[in-house]
Amino acid sequence: MTQLTVFGTLTTLGPFHLAHAGMSAEIDQNGRVRKLSAGTAKLPCTPTYKVPFPLSGDLAIGFDGTVRAVAEVPCLPGTSIRGKLRRVIAKRVKRHFVATGQLLSREAYHCIQCGAFSGDGIKANLTTSAEVIAAKEHLFTGIFGGGPRLFRSNLRTHDSYLYCAETEATNVQPVVPETPALIRAYQATFAHPFIRRDDLLDFLDPIAPDVIENYAEAFESWQNTVLVTQERKALDRNAALEARAAKKRGEIVEKPDAGASSEKQKKVMLKGQSALEAVMPGVNFGFRIDIRGDDAQCGLVLAGIVDMIKEENFGGKCASGYGRMGAHLRVMNEQGEEFPFLDYDGRTLLVGTQIKAYSEALEGGLAQLTSASFEAIYNPKTDASPRKGKGDDHEDDEA
Repeated sequence: MTQLTVFGTLTTLGPFHLAHAGMSAEIDQNGRVRKLSAGTAKLPCTPTYKVPFPLSGDLAIGFDGTVRAVAEVPCLPGTSIRGKLRRVIAKRVKRHFVATGQLLSREAYHCIQCGAFSGDGIKANLTTSAEVIAAKEHLFTGIFGGGPRLFRSNLRTHDSYLYCAETEATNVQPVVPETPALIRAYQATFAHPFIRRDDLLDFLDPIAPDVIENYAEAFESWQNTVLVTQERKALDRNAALEARAAKKRGEIVEKPDAGASSEKQKKVMLKGQSALEAVMPGVNFGFRIDIRGDDAQCGLVLAGIVDMIKEENFGGKCASGYGRMGAHLRVMNEQGEEFPFLDYDGRTLLVGTQIKAYSEALEGGLAQLTSASFEAIYNPKTDASPRKGKGDDHEDDEA
């Protein structure tokens, strides 16, 4: 059994954004992103995912002089890295099946992609010791595990935190990048506003009259719909302001009846302005992945990391060029020996020659890989009364 640790830094080559679910934010008058405590944002902003870190001493003093107990540090979750790594490795496996003319069931396909073929609980018999050994020795399942019988994974992906003064103080980073600049977490992000236009009402498309059926009628209908919506929104806004003023005067304000005729307006207008919070280019995130397996399994993960860094963008807004990452990674074996693994600056990719033995073992493992071996592990036969339960392995779904 080989044990490898891949560690180093990821460097943002462009803006990076990973939406923080359930969080609301706005842009303040200084252009900074802040949490929205109540009410409606003047300019709504989708915050990027962050993790709180405790503060003490000088680090507790923010940019505005206020003392804070925690800092919100941008983070690339390990589950997101794992899901992306799993899919690039699955792509390599699927290319092998296409080249050798092998097919997969829908269930096995989904298990390869995300670790489960359904979300309604475990639907397989109890495993035998022989099946556990077979799954452990399998090129793919020995690394990722999962499936309806929840085989153990031998791959551990750690959260990647922004390298900044706050994370340096807690020693959570696997390596300290060689950089003289040590930024604070709040300095690493910026607000990126964007506007969506209505090409029809703003007369931005001179060809529209020639391609839209019944252009005049369609234009007038859409214009009336937007005007009515704007009027109703203005009435609702004025009513809310009046209710707030009355409440300040000490008057009793009745809550509107949910079943009253005041219909809620749908977001029919295309035109609007919003923003998102992004991590700026040129900053570093710590990176660490632990692997346990034979040489072929370790080679599969190492090859997947190369593909992931070279081909994939991280987070959201990838279609706009967000999420490109450079990398400076090393590998440490179970004897504590380190050697260079991967350097990528966005243009040139360099892979260390010391991983050649793992690459050769991977070639031999892929040559013996069959779709039948996946079916036996990921799509097993069930009895008439399958065991019920929860907990299918969904940890590889991307954030």
